[in-house]
Amino acid sequence: MTQCRGLKAQVVLLTAAGIFTMMPCFAGAKVPLRSGLKTRVSQFYAAYVSQDWPALLELTAPFVRECDSAEDLRLGWTEDGLVKVLSWRIVDIRYDESYLGEELKVECSGKIYRPEAGALVVTSQLDQKGEEKPQRGDHFLHWVLIEGTWFAVGPE
Repeated sequence: MTQCRGLKAQVVLLTAAGIFTMMPCFAGAKVPLRSGLKTRVSQFYAAYVSQDWPALLELTAPFVRECDSAEDLRLGWTEDGLVKVLSWRIVDIRYDESYLGEELKVECSGKIYRPEAGALVVTSQLDQKGEEKPQRGDHFLHWVLIEGTWFAVGPE
């Protein structure tokens, strides 16, 4: 009799788990405008590889870049030496709610941005710094959706 109760309890738990994962409010949130995000990631890498700092600045979230120039961005990214990205590919795109509900105020303008969604994009990159041997590793970059457009925020 005790074995039957244990079996019934397991069946109930598994059934409940199955129902909850099929319900939208309990299932993992999906990344909206995913194809647009992939396009923006490609643009981001194209700008970085070609060292097009103005284009890279435009792909960066307004609340991060608004007070900076393309030259400020270049100096920040290259202060430890320029890392050349030899190749890259998207490994994973995960929903990221860390910026949701935030009001991100820009110090120099006072403008407030409210991200609509977030994503963590994981890429596998082959990088080379100076004359060192190229190394492959994963790179994690947060993205936010603002007014229907994806913007890079910064590495994890």
